[in-house]
Amino acid sequence: SCFLFFLVFYFMFSFLCIEICSDGSCASFHLLVGDSKRTIFKKDVQLPKKHGRGGQSQNRFARLREESRDWYTTEIAECATKHFIDLNTHKVNVKALIVSGSASLKHQVIKKLDPRVRGAIVSTYDIQYSGEAGFNQTLLLCESDLANCRYMFEKNLLNTFFKHISSDQGLYTFSPYDTLYALEAGAVENLIVWNELALVRYAMILPSTGATKIVCKEESLTVQNSEAGDENTWQVTESQPLLDWLLDHYQDFGSDVQLVSGNSALGAQFVQGFGGVGAVLRYPIEIPDGEGGSEEEEEEYEY
Repeated sequence: SCFLFFLVFYFMFSFLCIEICSDGSCASFHLLVGDSKRTIFKKDVQLPKKHGRGGQSQNRFARLREESRDWYTTEIAECATKHFIDLNTHKVNVKALIVSGSASLKHQVIKKLDPRVRGAIVSTYDIQYSGEAGFNQTLLLCESDLANCRYMFEKNLLNTFFKHISSDQGLYTFSPYDTLYALEAGAVENLIVWNELALVRYAMILPSTGATKIVCKEESLTVQNSEAGDENTWQVTESQPLLDWLLDHYQDFGSDVQLVSGNSALGAQFVQGFGGVGAVLRYPIEIPDGEGGSEEEEEEYEY
């Protein structure tokens, strides 16, 4: 069978996961900072398994197996000490520890942890998977322990947004045009924006008629400006990154704003599939078709 062990710690919005696999897989450390996950340590291992040989060799193989497990769990416990004990203060540098795994290997490692590290453990969980799948299962199981972390906050926020889309009751918008229209109409309850949004908001005017419009385009694109004295060409009167404009003005419309990353699966779906700008509405609102229709560039929005 597969034995694995996860040690997850959190401090403010930071998390770390250690995985041990005794079926010949590996040991790895996974770091979750806010809503970003990455592997910071990985060690391949080949531990002997149980076998059906009898006779005199049976005890010898059993002893070798136990010695290998003992050496392996000791090494991982020492690695945990190096990561979780501050060299300057000699104190544990994490707020809490969550341990998950299967069978007895998990408990063997816990027993060998430095008392300072072991004293920070608040919960243990049984899981069925190893690697990234095991890490994700651990995060699902310990949602109550991680209730105050940024990862869980963003996950719940985007789940709520996607549920509104699935229910199709009109309590959502996405894309810069629809979201800005709903925002200025006072219908947005919760504004959701990608924290690396690259769009720029341009305020424009047509001198001949005094008409105005707002154009949102990628910063790498250029907005056609008029030559001096040309009153029949749209002129740019103001430009500002859309993210900055939203952060400066969302309160003017009685809305809340939440920034999300594109690092998690839900965050990537929000950025790639919905343009990185969306909102949960107080009530349904009819949004007119965007000006220019299909003639607009893919990343250009006008209203």
